Amino acid sequence: MKLLIIELSHSAGTHTVVRNILPQFINLYDSVFYCGHNAAQWRSKLPLQSITFGELIISHGTFYRRLRALLAHDNGRSLLWSCMESYIRFHQITHVFFPWVIGQSIPRLSARTGAMVMDLLWHHFPLEFPVDCDMDNQLLVNLSNMDVVFPVSESTTAELTSVFNLPNLNIVTVPHGSNVPSSDIDIKSPDSLIPQSFFFYPSQTTSNKNHLCIFEAIKLLYDSGLPVSVVFTSKSIARLRDGVPEGYQEEILTSWLATHSYLLNNAIHLIGEVLPSEIRYLYARCTAVLLPSTYEGFGLPLLEAFEAGAKVICSDIPPFLEQIDRYAMSDRAITLNPLNPKTLADAMISLTSSDIDRYIDSHVLAQRLHQWTWKDACQLYFDSLSSFRAS
Repeated sequence: MKLLIIELSHSAGTHTVVRNILPQFINLYDSVFYCGHNAAQWRSKLPLQSITFGELIISHGTFYRRLRALLAHDNGRSLLWSCMESYIRFHQITHVFFPWVIGQSIPRLSARTGAMVMDLLWHHFPLEFPVDCDMDNQLLVNLSNMDVVFPVSESTTAELTSVFNLPNLNIVTVPHGSNVPSSDIDIKSPDSLIPQSFFFYPSQTTSNKNHLCIFEAIKLLYDSGLPVSVVFTSKSIARLRDGVPEGYQEEILTSWLATHSYLLNNAIHLIGEVLPSEIRYLYARCTAVLLPSTYEGFGLPLLEAFEAGAKVICSDIPPFLEQIDRYAMSDRAITLNPLNPKTLADAMISLTSSDIDRYIDSHVLAQRLHQWTWKDACQLYFDSLSSFRAS
C-alpha cells in the first residue's frame, strides 16, 4: 500500500503533526509520498518521495491545462487537483491523508482518503475569518469527499456531529499522540535573553489563545510588587514585539502593550519565533506552561508540556481535560476558568511560592506518556483508511 500526505496548511501546529506522523507512516506503508510546502525539508530527512505543489503542476500538468488555469476563476484550483489525480494514478497511490481540512476546496479523489478535523474555530470567533467565507459549507463539501474523517478530540467529534447532519460520514476520533522523550533530545537556549525564572506561553495570537488574560494577570502581580516573568513565542508574537500587528486581535494586544510598556522586557518577554530545539529548552526550564485558551480542538502545547515534564496552568476546557485524564496528569496541571486574570495570577503565585518539586521522575513520565503515542494514533489512521470506502 502507498500513502500520499497532502499538507495544504502553513500553520505551525500542522507542521508539528506532519513531523510526528511521517516516520510512523513510513513504517506502516510500503511507500510514502508527500506533497506540500515543506517538501524540501522532508526529502532531505526521511526516506520518502516529496514534491511541492509547483513541482507537481510542472511535472503533471500540460501546457494547455496551465494556460486554462491562468484564465479560470478558481485561481488554479482545478489545475492543482487535476495534477494531483494524475500523480496519484501515476504512482498507484492507494491512500491519501490530509493533516488538516478547513477552508480549502478538496475534491473526491480516486484513492481512499482521510483527513483530520482540528476544530470549528469560526463558530466561536467569526471575526478571525473573512466575512465572505462560508466555512460551514466549505467544510461540509470537503467532508463529503472523504472516506473517513478524524476529529482530534472527543469534544471536536461532538461539536462536528452537532453542527452537521452527516449520517453517512465515517468518523473516527484520533487524538494527537505523545512522544516519549529520549535522553539525547536536542535542546538549546534561544539567542534572546531569557529570565532565570519564567513562565512560558507558546502560542499564536488568535482570539481563542486569550493573551489578554495573561497580560492582565502579569500586571496584577507586577503592580503588587511580586516579581514575575512570562516568555511568549510564535511568529505572530514577533509582530507584536516589532509593532506591526495584523488583524483586529493583534491591534488590541499591541494597544494594551503600548499602554503598559513598563512591563515589556521586565515581566513580558516577547521572544517571537524560535526553533523546535529552543521550544524544548523553554518547556524544560520554565516554572510552568500557561495555556489559558478559551477554545481548542485539541491543544497540542499541553501535550508538549507534559512530554517535557513541565507543570501546567491551563483552562478547564474539555480538550485539555481529556488530555489530563488520558495521561493521568492531574498532579501536573492546575485547571481554571480562563476568563479571570486574578484566578490565573493566584495560580502563578501558588507555583512560584511552593516548595513542591516541579520535576517528575523520568520513568513515571514515560509510563504515563505510553498510554497513547503517535505510533498508536498512526496505527488507527492506517486501520481506518484501510477499512472505509465511502459510497
